[in-house]
Amino acid sequence: MSPSSSEGNRWALVPAPKRDELLSAWLCRCAAVHGQSLHCFAFEHLRARALPYRDVDAFPPESLLEAIEQGSGLESSAVRSMTLLPYREHLKSSAGKPEALGSLLPLTHTARAKFRNGQQACVQCLVEGRGYRRAWRLPFVVACDLHDAWLIDACPACDSPLDPKQNTDLRPTCAYCYVDWGVRSAREGPFFSGAFQVQQWLLQAIEGSGIVEIDGAPVALADALKGFAFLLRLDRRLGRAEATPQEQAPLRITQRMGLLQRLSDLLAAWPQSVLADCSRLDLPRNPFGGEDCPAWVLEALSELREVRPHVRRTREDDDPVLAKLRLHRPANWRSRYAHRLVRLAGRPRGR
Repeated sequence: MSPSSSEGNRWALVPAPKRDELLSAWLCRCAAVHGQSLHCFAFEHLRARALPYRDVDAFPPESLLEAIEQGSGLESSAVRSMTLLPYREHLKSSAGKPEALGSLLPLTHTARAKFRNGQQACVQCLVEGRGYRRAWRLPFVVACDLHDAWLIDACPACDSPLDPKQNTDLRPTCAYCYVDWGVRSAREGPFFSGAFQVQQWLLQAIEGSGIVEIDGAPVALADALKGFAFLLRLDRRLGRAEATPQEQAPLRITQRMGLLQRLSDLLAAWPQSVLADCSRLDLPRNPFGGEDCPAWVLEALSELREVRPHVRRTREDDDPVLAKLRLHRPANWRSRYAHRLVRLAGRPRGR
């Protein structure tokens, strides 16, 4: 007698999800207990051919989530809690594109970008069998709060990227050089650093209501990260570029550690330190970078003159001849307007 449709789709073995485990890492463990590769397991049980090349943690299709719920028997809330969907809701910003600290770290191996650094991990957590955690995909998380150690974003031996779609339960090793990570010592001592304090502050906000308190006022996490990116750009303009590397996505973990440490120093004396440096270097006239500057930064720096987003002006806005042609529009005014623009540009008038 053939089983029913609901029972026929159930998996034979369903390992229990670990605390704060990534969905891709959990699916890899499910494939291992069934004695299959992730590709074969996804095709046979989930009807997904290219699952190993997709970022199912940040952008999971609804059909895939339904297939996982039906096959594993887990509740919908338990399956979605392993994804990065709750984090993405708090990282949405209404002011432009997300900056280096406001977007999720990319996956190591996808269809469009292969073998790039982005995924992080704690060596001691992997050795103890805790698996890959969701918080390690956040750009402002650089340390492990369980082992007092900095995270790594590559193999300590060959500097190859990490991949959560590889089973690390039996022996956490590198997939490229096969070095055992259990004999590698981690970099210790982040608990008393400013970067770790900023990480815990932002991590508590993104796992909660998505609101941080800055100078006694509540600010949305996405707007706070947007303002932090602006302050770091302004910090480079004020002559401290050695402490803030250029923002290139994705930043390596050592660069993000430097950004968080510098951000901790800026927030410790905010906004008096920025105001003093702008006045000292004679930057009171609109030192802002554009429309993506959040309102809480503008309010805190209201002592500066012309505190408004920069609007780029062209020569035609100040030329009275062009303004008169636009206003009256005489005969062949378009040709005269074009010749005037060529003359303002300093080029000889053609035939």
